[in-house]
Amino acid sequence: MKGLKFPGSEKGWFKKGQKSTTEKPLGSEYTSDGYVMVKVKMNGPRDKRWKLKHVLIWEKYNGPVPKDNVVTFLDGNKRNFDINNLACIRKGVNSVLNKKKLRSENKEIFEARVAQIELNQKIKRITKNLGSD
Repeated sequence: MKGLKFPGSEKGWFKKGQKSTTEKPLGSEYTSDGYVMVKVKMNGPRDKRWKLKHVLIWEKYNGPVPKDNVVTFLDGNKRNFDINNLACIRKGVNSVLNKKKLRSENKEIFEARVAQIELNQKIKRITKNLGSD
C-alpha cells in the first residue's frame, strides 16, 4: 500500500540533504544491458543523472544528438568507443536494423545497409505522396 508507515520505520529515512553512503561520484561508470553508463549529474531523476558513454563521446565531437536520432556502434561492439566507430542514425533506421537483424560487425556493410534503408524509406515517402495527387 502506498504511503503506509510502520512505527519505527522512520529511523532509516534520509534527512533532507543527506547523501547515501553508496552514492557514486560524477564520472562513475556502470554497465547496463551491455552499455556503459556515466554519471553526469548528482541530482535529479536517474535518467538525467546517468548518460550513455558512447552518446557523451559523440556529443563531444559533434554536438547534441538530433531529436529522433540515436548513436550506434558501427562494428556492433558496445565497448569500442572510438569516435570513428560511432554513427548517428534516425530511430526509424535503427528500428529496421534491429527488426530485420541487419547489424554487421563490418563497418562498410553496416553503413551500406543504413544507406539502403534510408533510400527505401525515401522511395516509400515519395511514392506515397505521388499517389495522393
